[in-house]
Amino acid sequence: MSRYPRRKRGTVSYAVDDSDEGASTVYEGEADENWRPRKKKARKSSTAKMRRNRPKKNYFPLMELPGELRNKVYEHLLCLPDNEIYIGDQWSKEASRKQAIYGCKKYAWYTSGDFSLTTYRQHLRTTVTNFGILRTCKAVHAEAMGILYGQKFRFGDIDAMQTFLLRLSPATIARLRHVDCFRFIVQTAWKYAPAIFSLLRPATGLEYLRIEGISKFRGHFDDKVGTEPHGHNMSVQGWDILVARNMAREVYTHMYPYMQVAVREKGAAGIMKILHVFGKALDEGPTRGNYGTDALRYSEAQLRAPSNRIYTAPWTPARASAMRAAMGEELARLAARDAI
Repeated sequence: MSRYPRRKRGTVSYAVDDSDEGASTVYEGEADENWRPRKKKARKSSTAKMRRNRPKKNYFPLMELPGELRNKVYEHLLCLPDNEIYIGDQWSKEASRKQAIYGCKKYAWYTSGDFSLTTYRQHLRTTVTNFGILRTCKAVHAEAMGILYGQKFRFGDIDAMQTFLLRLSPATIARLRHVDCFRFIVQTAWKYAPAIFSLLRPATGLEYLRIEGISKFRGHFDDKVGTEPHGHNMSVQGWDILVARNMAREVYTHMYPYMQVAVREKGAAGIMKILHVFGKALDEGPTRGNYGTDALRYSEAQLRAPSNRIYTAPWTPARASAMRAAMGEELARLAARDAI
């Protein structure tokens, strides 16, 4: 006997049952007037289902507001009250990016020294910003990012600026408008300055750039790059041009990767409108130095005046404009020389 017995199959009949008297027969080539195509059941899409289940709310028409009002909304959500962001070079003893946030009051480094370390959770509890709006849509993200990175970014050192810029894309760096390295550069960081400032090359839209560390002549003061011979008979104008050209050389030595791009995009006059180096010497003029009765101090740099006429010459806005113009022209000349 087979292991698997045959199943009993029913008898299949293909005979046509003509017993229905009222049944109508449709032959080939004829049409049935009563026949209608069966309607297909509409398939409900997932989008329609989501819309049906979505709670009915009155959404705020943000994108219908004028651009000025939208910017106010972005500023309220993304910006700090004083529109200043301080980024230091401090670190945590534990290997964690979110372990500590270094915060300080405005200009605390120069005044009260009121610094405080707070944990990341404490920082989130006290923060006034809300970045959730950046995830709304691409249009809102594009508008809000310009407001976020248009704030004043103040760095404790160029090392802190390097850490910040390394995490940003070139498109984001291009949104920066205000960069302020307000502390002096440590001795070990000078040799890395060109590499650090190369990260700033996409920031062609900067409106303010201060590098407090560039405040003296780290190489040597070349008295042969002026328009007049260096000596007792040198005019005040010739002296100012000589000092300005040496300042430009000092700046270009440490910042040439950025200066090559900035001078090309903004021009000599444009770069001098945003550049702030050597303290306030380019705006308020030199002060009396410590080397003697003939010493002039330009921020941290002290130079001996060739004559008493230059030493006692009053500072005027015309002298300030002439020095800035001479410095910008020298930066443009150095950038053009390297482009060959």
